[in-house]
Formats: sequence, structure tokens, C-alpha cells
Amino acid sequence: MDLQQRMSGKLPVIDIAGTMFYVDIRAHELRADYQLMSRIDLDKLEVGPNGDSYRFAFNTETKQLVSIDQKITEWPEKVVVVEIPDELKMDPYSFAREAGLDPVEFVKRHPIEKELKATIIPLSETGFEEIMEKNKKARSTKRTKGRRI
Repeated sequence: MDLQQRMSGKLPVIDIAGTMFYVDIRAHELRADYQLMSRIDLDKLEVGPNGDSYRFAFNTETKQLVSIDQKITEWPEKVVVVEIPDELKMDPYSFAREAGLDPVEFVKRHPIEKELKATIIPLSETGFEEIMEKNKKARSTKRTKGRRI
């Protein structure tokens, strides 16, 4: 997408695990292009490790954000952890407008990305593998303790 297309109202899109979402900074959300019921509220996402991205669990079948229970022992099927850029990188034009800056001048310094795509993060880099192992050990310890008859 170029600046002219963005100025005419065309929203950027981001590929999240094979599903295209419109980036709507004004509404603080991502909306699936095929079904308006699939929305991701940007205000509910956790900031990624570098502070310039978001990370979240995403169900590739339902196309929805997933909340992972900290007592998890097995990783849910069809759920991946993804990382997406922050609002500035996803849509610098809207970011500037929301901040009260001249969007045209801002885009000159922060060009619009041609193709936005979420990165799928391996579980080994998320800490969830350690949480699942700890929870499995805690469960097996609870089963072996207790009163004997």
C-alpha cells in the first residue's frame, strides 16, 4: 500500500497465521477481512519483549485471541503464539493522525510497510513450556501425597 491509497481511506492489512486482518488504529482493533465478528482489541494485548510489538495466543481455527490459563499442562490444539508490530509500524499514517501530527510528513520518516505479517513464536521462546512442566510436576506431586488408607 502506498500513501495515496492510505490517504483515500484504504486500511492496511496484516496476515496473522494465514488470516488477513484490517488494521484500524482509530478503533484500536484488528478485524478479520472475511468476517467482522473476528476482532482483536489492541488495548487487550500484552506488549512484546522489545516494547515495540504485541504478543498473544491466537486460535487459528476460530480466528480469535486466546487467554492461556497459568495452570496449563498441555498446549491447546490450533493455538499459536504470535507477535505483531505496534501501531506505529502497522499504520504510521493513522498513528500520526491520532497523535495530532502531520501524517504525510510522519510517513516520510516512517514509511508504510508494504506487507505486514505476524511472526509465529516457538513455544520454547515464550516460557509456556516451563509453566506446563512445572504444572505437570505439581499435579503428579499432589496425587502421590495425602492420607493412606
